[in-house]
Amino acid sequence: MLVTGLHQDPYPELTFYWRLKAHDAFLRRIEVPFLSVEPRMSRDFVLRCRSREEAGTAEARLAQVAAEDGTALFSIDNRGEALFVALG
Repeated sequence: MLVTGLHQDPYPELTFYWRLKAHDAFLRRIEVPFLSVEPRMSRDFVLRCRSREEAGTAEARLAQVAAEDGTALFSIDNRGEALFVALG
């Protein structure tokens, strides 16, 4: 038997989470270099790169992407040759 303390509490405000439909196509369109992309079940994805240098270039490019009000669209965790990216 496995027991956890996880639970969900109702959130009082309406919240929308955005997710890319076509990760590969979007990343190519904004000219982010990558080897492969692995969408996760939520708004997150892992971007695999050919090298640490390519990952640095991809991170810099993703960091430039912002909403009209200047809010960054991605949070990025650089893990060497891979980036863990969250939308929003």
